Amino acid sequence: TINAAYAIDRADKIGSIEVGKNADFVVFDARNVEYLMYHFGINHTKKVYKNGNLVVDNKVVVYDKLTIAP
Repeated sequence: TINAAYAIDRADKIGSIEVGKNADFVVFDARNVEYLMYHFGINHTKKVYKNGNLVVDNKVVVYDKLTIAP
């Protein structure tokens, strides 16, 4: 991810999880990545973050549109 950010000259804002950088990521409720592969089709999403802000928590949307605007 960091290499892609460098390639588009945005490594100062994206590409790694660091304080001050924009972060879009998903947290899954699974023991390991293999568990996800063998249980495909079931929604294991626990949390979703957009620009570092929690937008989905336990399948409930909890965001303010202004908060997650790019």
